[in-house]
Amino acid sequence: MILFATLLPFAAASVISRSVDRLPTQEDTSTIGLNDAAHYANKLYFGTATNYGEFNDTIQGDEMGKSLNEETEPERGVFTFEQGDQIAALARQSGKYLRGHNCVWYNRLPAWVTNTTWTAPELAEVVQEHCYNIVRHWRGQMYKPFNDDGTWRETLWYTTLGTKYISLALHAASKADPHAKLYINEYNITGTGPKATSMKKLIKDLKLAGVPIDGVGVQAHEVVGKVPNDIRKNLEEFVALGVEVAITELDVMFYTLPPDEAGLQQQRKDFETIVGACAAVERCVGVTVWDFTDKYSWIPGTFPGSGDACPWDNNLQKKPAYYGIVNGFEKKHKNNMSDTYTWLITGSSRGIGLEMTKQLLADPSNIVVATCRNPDKATGLHALKDSAKGTLHIIPLDVADEESIRNSYKLVEPLIGDKGLDYLYNNAAINEGFDTAFNFTSDRMLRTIKANLIGPAIIAQTYLPLLEKGKRKVIVNMSSGLASIGLAQGEKCATYSISKTALNMLTYKQKAERPDITAVLVDPGWVKTEMGGEGAVLEPEFSVSNVLRVVTGLTNKDSGKFFRYTGEEIPW
Repeated sequence: MILFATLLPFAAASVISRSVDRLPTQEDTSTIGLNDAAHYANKLYFGTATNYGEFNDTIQGDEMGKSLNEETEPERGVFTFEQGDQIAALARQSGKYLRGHNCVWYNRLPAWVTNTTWTAPELAEVVQEHCYNIVRHWRGQMYKPFNDDGTWRETLWYTTLGTKYISLALHAASKADPHAKLYINEYNITGTGPKATSMKKLIKDLKLAGVPIDGVGVQAHEVVGKVPNDIRKNLEEFVALGVEVAITELDVMFYTLPPDEAGLQQQRKDFETIVGACAAVERCVGVTVWDFTDKYSWIPGTFPGSGDACPWDNNLQKKPAYYGIVNGFEKKHKNNMSDTYTWLITGSSRGIGLEMTKQLLADPSNIVVATCRNPDKATGLHALKDSAKGTLHIIPLDVADEESIRNSYKLVEPLIGDKGLDYLYNNAAINEGFDTAFNFTSDRMLRTIKANLIGPAIIAQTYLPLLEKGKRKVIVNMSSGLASIGLAQGEKCATYSISKTALNMLTYKQKAERPDITAVLVDPGWVKTEMGGEGAVLEPEFSVSNVLRVVTGLTNKDSGKFFRYTGEEIPW
């Protein structure tokens, strides 16, 4: 299968739920959203496969496969997007991620494909048209080639086109949406073995040929008690090839039903093992289950007499497997808790800065210095301080006032001392309106550049001695897609855009001068804050949780890069 993650319909939209300050055991009476648990382990999401039929509780068996392949293009050149649009709309309206599924598969093909004798050029055109049109339809909305012995499967695509059908599909998808992340998705590659080895060779060959490929989807359809014991090693070998990985279709089935209590506990351990392996690998971005409840599982329809493979039962009650998932993510959290990290965030009294402070304080290993212009009026920060137990310090700092910046250092240095500063997050900024290159005022431009460029430059200069003492030594300058010349955002917000483009260059210069410091830019997206204004689409909680995942996963090799909140790079 070829999976184009981040763009197509019918796959996992993660559930965004409340922030938590701890993860529960099975004995807890409290509950935690599995997406929260994933975020706590610095993962992008935990999600579930879904189908339009689940909205009305009508889906049965393997309808997912039918919808993806037979109904997307039932006749050549005739595309039916309505069902996928329902799911895309739900994800968009609720601020959820949407992973896409397969563009090219050997199964569930419509009759017009299987009943035609194709020449290689004709079938190549079919692959390119199908992938291009589907990816183009959902562009910007979202985030199996081998036999088990590692040989190529004799499919219509392979028999007619050889291995090049994969590169044809990937190039077509990339042309339709250059910002989509493109995956190859495969089953029985959870652990090492001939099939995983063949996949690794394919990834190497594609990269060598310049074919766009961003990730490998490890489906992880497993059997209770038979989960591989080298999953982490396998995922790390994929990541070493320069791609990210994701668990894309996780379920762990029983061969015979009903399971006994010992079986359910083994299933819990198996889920924990798989999720824990992903949690331990930095570039394993998330986990998708296939489906969340036994009620909608594909397994009974394909393997009669088998099933019960999901974290919830037919009555939507949590099974022990649910807590295995939580425990798998918790392993990463416990490892992280051994280190204490110090953060300084500007503009923390509201919006993104306040939400970031809140989420960081959910982990007691973080010490947060929250700065703002008027601490006495920062009621939201003071509410957090009451429960922070000494891990939050509120400091006055006006990014447009050099004296205020220098004075703030005198207050901060005694607080964190020899710990140093691990993360300096230049969040504060201003945007005074929708001016243009020929319709602006010099006063507005000077104010904007002073706050958005000169302020962050002076702050980094002032706090350099503390950064040098820190373990992480990270500077994050909050930028915007409006700063990207490559994205060509048009005439709007000229002064703000210019100031942020200049901030991009400052970040590059910081990286060039101090290679020991990791200096990056992050676009948090269009967030529902006072500055975001009317039309903003992202909730602060959603944006910040993903920004923190990106920031805490940085390495020095990332220095000088420009990231979207999703973790993908933005063109300069």
